[in-house]
Amino acid sequence: MKPILERMRESPLIFDGAMGTMLYERGVFLNSCFDELCLSNPKLVRQIHQEYADAGAEVIETNTFGANRVALRGYGLGDKVEAINRAAVRIAREVAGDSVYVAGAVGPCIRADQIMQEGHAEEVEAAFAEQIGALADEGVDLVVLETFTRLTEARIAAQAARRMPVTVAVDAMGGDHGPWVTLAAALTFLERTPDARVIAVGLDAPLRAALALGLEILDRLTAIIRQGDCSQ
Repeated sequence: MKPILERMRESPLIFDGAMGTMLYERGVFLNSCFDELCLSNPKLVRQIHQEYADAGAEVIETNTFGANRVALRGYGLGDKVEAINRAAVRIAREVAGDSVYVAGAVGPCIRADQIMQEGHAEEVEAAFAEQIGALADEGVDLVVLETFTRLTEARIAAQAARRMPVTVAVDAMGGDHGPWVTLAAALTFLERTPDARVIAVGLDAPLRAALALGLEILDRLTAIIRQGDCSQ
């Protein structure tokens, strides 16, 4: 397979869909640790990856959205970061083979209803570095920083990721103020964070709102992506 950056330059890539929703539909309780299923029920995780691949996904994301030390600690699994992340990559690779790319999913350490306390940035960055390091060591093609509602935390994650030998994308920055305000803030953040080396940007916004943003936004996105690409 071609390196994922080279492939992305040629044409759009089709990613899979949500993992958590699929697990819930199969009877996994919402208060369960979905990431831990990579260890306790890999067959279920593998089945979902396979369904997405069979449906035409060209990139499948690992079941690791919350597999960082801070989030796992709430389930008493803070010491399972490396085991969960490495297992997740292996499961995805079994399905991906030589025809589908594997992206390591990395979500926030801090829940949307929590506040990042002053002085916690160091702990959060270390948590991201630990998770992304495990994903990179196991050989993901891409790391996706997914669904960050706080741009400060997204920047911390990007800074942790840039020290790893892995390509980074920022995906689905959502927020409480709607896609317009959130997207504008995300673009400003990316423009002012050249050290993040972002090579792709995903928009978590309704199509109508995204289209309404117009050519100016598209021009800014193009400039940001080119800046990230040149910094590799």
